Amino acid sequence: MRMKIPAAIAMVVIAAAVIVTAGGARNAGDRTVGGAASVVPANAVAFAAIDTDGSSAQSQTVNALLAKFPNLVTQLQQRFEQQTKLSWANDILPALGSELDLAVLPGSPPELVALTQPADPSKLTALVANAGHGLVMRAVGGWTAIAGSTPALDALTNATATLAQDATYVSATSNLAADALVRAYANGAEAQQLLASLHGVTPSAPAKLQWAAADVVAESNGLKLEAFAQTTAPGRADYSAQLPDAIPAGALAVADFQASGGAAALPSSSKLPQALQDLLAKLGPALGGETALYVTGGLPPVVTLVTHPADPQAAYTAIDEEVAALASKGGVFSVIKPPLPYAVVDGALVVSTSTLGIQDFRSSGAKLSSDPAFAEAEQASGLAPGQTTGFVYVNLADALPLVQALGPMAGITVPSGLDALRALTAFGARSGGLATGTVFLEIK
Repeated sequence: MRMKIPAAIAMVVIAAAVIVTAGGARNAGDRTVGGAASVVPANAVAFAAIDTDGSSAQSQTVNALLAKFPNLVTQLQQRFEQQTKLSWANDILPALGSELDLAVLPGSPPELVALTQPADPSKLTALVANAGHGLVMRAVGGWTAIAGSTPALDALTNATATLAQDATYVSATSNLAADALVRAYANGAEAQQLLASLHGVTPSAPAKLQWAAADVVAESNGLKLEAFAQTTAPGRADYSAQLPDAIPAGALAVADFQASGGAAALPSSSKLPQALQDLLAKLGPALGGETALYVTGGLPPVVTLVTHPADPQAAYTAIDEEVAALASKGGVFSVIKPPLPYAVVDGALVVSTSTLGIQDFRSSGAKLSSDPAFAEAEQASGLAPGQTTGFVYVNLADALPLVQALGPMAGITVPSGLDALRALTAFGARSGGLATGTVFLEIK
């Protein structure tokens, strides 16, 4: 079964989240988005609120960030209008209010409901009527709700308890920034029921996830996504990352995590290419202790893996065999020529695509922990390597030009005009049953 997400609603959501421009007339910072929680049933699977008010402080901050990318907003708007045959200024903006809220309601299949307080109700009526897809609309508690079926609207009208009154929702969203572009929430038990129904199975155990919440906040130097999850199951504990003191400065990308010798426990917010994530998953049994995979510049770039396995020689053999199998399939990994150089340095197994990777790791030269670019990313994102469940760092300022130059050979195209992007940093932390994750895109 698939969730009913009418195309028109999805288009509006994408447009509202990506293109922030002039909207309603509320004063910046005078309230928190998510007002429709007062009409959404308490048993909602998930709920999200998007700031669509161009006069808000968050929208103005986004506009300042977008100004660093000339013509980006225009290109996105033109693409949207070409694909939807709708005018952003004449058809979409007047139909939106100061926020657009979304609720996933339980059911078989579950349904998505959009709620707003339109600046021009007639424009919203026309937009819904023109969209088709059997969309229905109804006024509920001062909000206009749009859904794919009448029963979905009835669920709002007949709700005896709402999210705003629900203790779990209130507790979860208390972790979120009051002034945010997006605030989102998921009910753990309901989400498990939904996933089980989509796979045609019945949950056999109580949900380990009690709730999850996240927000997206625009800051003067970038965009930050913070996620929180309350669980009843033990998770990965924080550790103090030591490898930044050994990884050479100037690294273009780094993923640092704890490996248990079973599965490579990458942080959930990992932004590594899928092929590398698949490789690390296969190599899980060969890895151990603090492990880092990093890329340094060069033609081609050098990829180095550092880990602390119980049996370094056996681990190296497994790693070399997996990489050889991957290289034999062609594609971007075809430039790797096994057997890979390796060494054991102070108890750590170091495997690289080049002897230069081994030499740089052994070198007494500058290390990542003293790299100005990494230090800037730490400060901007809030990363604390001394207390984390894992982190990923990408030096976009140096990596993007290299990808733009070499990407076409691997079928990768990166648009120009992204010079303002500085770094992408993702990391996790844990305190008891509360797990947190942060992704920060630094723009300067």
